[in-house]
Amino acid sequence: MIKNELGLYTNDPNLIEESAIEELSSENQDAYNRIVDWLGSITSILDKLMNS
Repeated sequence: MIKNELGLYTNDPNLIEESAIEELSSENQDAYNRIVDWLGSITSILDKLMNS
């Protein structure tokens, strides 16, 4: 999702693979999900700022 939002390529070695996320503990999974949600909200805010 974030990769698509930011226009990043899936073969970029610096990006975390989705399958690796699935193997995280539930605590780490929750933290990852909060980060993804936060990045999504920032993307939305930046989009609004750039288009106003």
